[in-house]
Amino acid sequence: MTTLCAAFQRVSAVAPDAVALRDIGDARTLTWREYAEQVREVAAGLAGIGVGHGDTVALMMSNRIEFYPIDVGAQHLGATSFSIYNTSAPEAIRYILANSGARVLVCEDRYVDTVRRSGATLETIVVVDAQSHVHQPGTVTLEQMKNSAASDFDFEGTWRAVKPNDVATLIYTSGTTGNPKGVETTHACLLFETNAVSAVLPVEFGDRITSYMPSAHIADRLTCLYMQMVFGTQITVVPDPSQVAAALPDCRPTIWGSVPRVWEKLKVAVESAVANEPDDARRAALQWALDVGRTRLAHLRAGETVPAELEADYARADTMVLSALRAKLGFAELKWAISGAAPIPP
Repeated sequence: MTTLCAAFQRVSAVAPDAVALRDIGDARTLTWREYAEQVREVAAGLAGIGVGHGDTVALMMSNRIEFYPIDVGAQHLGATSFSIYNTSAPEAIRYILANSGARVLVCEDRYVDTVRRSGATLETIVVVDAQSHVHQPGTVTLEQMKNSAASDFDFEGTWRAVKPNDVATLIYTSGTTGNPKGVETTHACLLFETNAVSAVLPVEFGDRITSYMPSAHIADRLTCLYMQMVFGTQITVVPDPSQVAAALPDCRPTIWGSVPRVWEKLKVAVESAVANEPDDARRAALQWALDVGRTRLAHLRAGETVPAELEADYARADTMVLSALRAKLGFAELKWAISGAAPIPP
């Protein structure tokens, strides 16, 4: 594989009827077959409104299923697709759109007014959640964009023309020390990064993860979008970060990552539930199991051998309490989890 496009074409053919994208509770799902077809439709539609190799396409939307085929479809044209933070002020939006040279913005209806107030110059605004008979003047709906595709559009030839050193995305800084800075990241770079992560933390086709961080942040783009394109993971989209706790047992992630603050909130929730357990015997058992787990972890962190008696206690604690607790949190099938911090604009 030399490009993300080639990677996507490979994984989308592995198990075409498997679910690739889903909402919480399976309100909506997209199989790999449907996903690949939408990528083709988006690429053709974007080409129909004038987007070509080397152009820049901006996205501004919440975590939603539509984001994926739109971003991936733009990549299949050889375009640079990137996201703008939904919380960005109009002046920041204007600067980023001008700096990136974006010709097209794909966004949700609720962000159209903000973009227009920014004064940014765009050729086309595509609204993903508008119907053709109610969309705002001067915008086109996603379906209208798709319908602009030329009948002779050469999808296969177009994505195969994408090169490893083509810029796949732009990651903009938060702009705390001046105007946001855009970092160009190529297909080759992102393939290297995804494979480097997988060499340490294995990722396989069908692994499950939630997408809840901003898609403008490299953390979500790498662990969800690009990991999916390379390895074929299943993404559960979480439109509001406050829904993460509810999404975890629904998704049952096999791989997962989060900033420390989310882990802290989960920890506080567990400790609060234990402290407020009304049954004295059950509360004591829960606290004992957590204490055993903490003590064992302290030995492991220090690189020490866990005493046999403690290991036996942990086995009992896991059977009696901890395994059920992991299942309740949604972590029963978790292979690995990571934590890290980087500034995310408010």
